[in-house]
Amino acid sequence: MKIIAAKTAGFCFGVKRAVDMAFKTAKKKQKGIFTLGPIIHNPQVIEKLKQEGILPVEDINTPGIKDIIIRTHGIPLQIMNRISDAGFNIIDATCPFVKKAQHYAKLLREEGYQVIILGDSEHPEVQGLMSYAGDDAIVVDCESALPKIKHNVGIVVQTTQPVEVLKKLFGKVIEQAKNVKVYNTICNSTALRLKEAAAMAKKVDIMLVVGGKNSANTTQLAKLCRSLSVPTYHVETAAELIPEWMNGVKSVGITAGASTPDWIIKEIAVSCKLTAKNRRINRVMEIKNNEMERLYAETFHRIEEGSILKGKVIAVKQAGVIIDIGYKADGFVPAEEFSPEEFSNLQEGTAIEVYVDTMKYSNGMVNLSRKAANRIKAWDII
Repeated sequence: MKIIAAKTAGFCFGVKRAVDMAFKTAKKKQKGIFTLGPIIHNPQVIEKLKQEGILPVEDINTPGIKDIIIRTHGIPLQIMNRISDAGFNIIDATCPFVKKAQHYAKLLREEGYQVIILGDSEHPEVQGLMSYAGDDAIVVDCESALPKIKHNVGIVVQTTQPVEVLKKLFGKVIEQAKNVKVYNTICNSTALRLKEAAAMAKKVDIMLVVGGKNSANTTQLAKLCRSLSVPTYHVETAAELIPEWMNGVKSVGITAGASTPDWIIKEIAVSCKLTAKNRRINRVMEIKNNEMERLYAETFHRIEEGSILKGKVIAVKQAGVIIDIGYKADGFVPAEEFSPEEFSNLQEGTAIEVYVDTMKYSNGMVNLSRKAANRIKAWDII
């Protein structure tokens, strides 16, 4: 059975940033650190944060609060002001793209537009946007009829909405409004994820969509795949997989929402491979813990194009440097990838970080880049 995992599956930029901030804060090992609501819509990540001592709360009056981490979806302006007035230390993990949507909602209100927010009125991101948009702002979705609106309206969009629903809304708005200003605040990650999922769904026998049941963008992925008439299953973990789903299946597509960590996606892929061998998902549960850890380790240490990894210098040649990267083949970095000073200081055993340029071998070795690794690390620091 062929298993295909989407390249865009898993954490988006905003979610990775928020989760990294939360776990970095957890390393302080101090009491009184909370997230206001779940930091992302993934129960497994929330559970891991709890194990690190960071609990979600819904009420800022909860006793013992010292530090508050703002969730990636953002919070209403009024609550942010209350937290600030209370003197708590604020760690703002709001996604920068959500921040941009908040800014545009505020800007439209200040310019005298009635703000229309396209999204789910129950979603925390949309509830936060409402606080910036003014008293006459309204929330709409693509299914409901558009209520009566003013002549001057501005549109902002929940960042995880598909662009198609924005097009539909615009068509409805121009039938009533005379002056329309649109800020397309849809995150590009969402569009790319949906596009890849649609293409994959047309090539496989079934689709597995991995992520929290409370995740809006994961739910949208599942809805899209089902609309393409491919059997689609929305699961949070490998424990939810049912062996019968794989009966007669030759290819499985796996995609995941922006709040789904890589380890869960890889766990799903491992479980599918095991199921393909014996068609019984309980085989996964029967494997001893140390065997599962071995499988995970093999998965996590797979060398992939586009990844940065640490290696040790084996030999320094005039043409370049041979690197032990813990793979079945050694890697090779051309001499021009290094500055003259760094190249002259290299010796056997020197540890360096390199970028996997391509898995195509040259002289039996993996092609690596030192410049790309430095460039990506510098960008991460910024």
